[in-house]
Amino acid sequence: SDGPIVPGEVEDHGDGTYTITLTPKITGPHQLIVTMDGKHVQNSPYNIQVRGDYTSLCNPKQVIGIAQPYCVAVHDKGDIYVGCNDECIHVFDKSGTLKNTIGVSVKGENMFDGPVGVFVKGDILYVADVGNHCIKMLTTGGKFLHSIGEQGSSHGQLNAPSDVVVDSKDRVIVADRDNSRVQVFSQEGHCIFTIDGNGSGDHAYKYPCSLVLDSQENIHVAAYGSNTIKVFTPEGVYLRMYGYVDGPRGIAIGQDGYSLVCDKCLSIFDPQGHKIHTIEDLQQPSGITVDPKSGSIYIVFFNSNNVSRYALEP
Repeated sequence: SDGPIVPGEVEDHGDGTYTITLTPKITGPHQLIVTMDGKHVQNSPYNIQVRGDYTSLCNPKQVIGIAQPYCVAVHDKGDIYVGCNDECIHVFDKSGTLKNTIGVSVKGENMFDGPVGVFVKGDILYVADVGNHCIKMLTTGGKFLHSIGEQGSSHGQLNAPSDVVVDSKDRVIVADRDNSRVQVFSQEGHCIFTIDGNGSGDHAYKYPCSLVLDSQENIHVAAYGSNTIKVFTPEGVYLRMYGYVDGPRGIAIGQDGYSLVCDKCLSIFDPQGHKIHTIEDLQQPSGITVDPKSGSIYIVFFNSNNVSRYALEP
């Protein structure tokens, strides 16, 4: 009901079997409805998953030129938020036109010291401020609300946070990079629990740099210090790990449930964590996100000074 209806063609083989041919317009979950004489055939509608053709990511549909970008987030209304080395968040509309720059206070002081992770939900912008060792919460227009965390290694303190995501319960989930842990906070800044990566064992990881939530809100932790991606339940219980990754710097999950990982190029993993494809043409990507509405993929290239949008073809 949320996407386009795609008609199909039916071939009758004359022996009670049929072949249905159709081409979906978008990736992700679909319903296949099959009727005869206005009535559903047995088991119709069928739930199917349409996977994207990742070879289509070689050629960008849009390139936004901007100096030394760190990270990108896309609002469900279409605005694009890019954190950059100039200590600002630059806001672009869907066409790539600059709308706003966030980061300089009314006193002319820098608001951020390394905005290396951004997330936007509703009317709130969340910024992982690595140099100030906190998460800053602002309105999407740039008005400062409050900060979460302060420098340190105790419960609720942060040491060079590198990414932030927010779940459906509005819990603020933070990659506490130099403490090698993930901390989960309330909106008010109370630390609810910690997913500790220190020590040994399957749960362990080192220097988490990027986070993403899947459709079940499991937490995927990309840790470049241990060349791993670990998956935890929303309550922080270890589930599994991906296959080997070489210094992951960013992670996103597409509408088809497949993970896109920025390492030395772009690696694609299936929902079970198995690598299925590597896109060598996309060299040294440093950040990534998926548009929650269109499914477009935005990739950050720090060294090439741009953020590029790619459309995943079914």
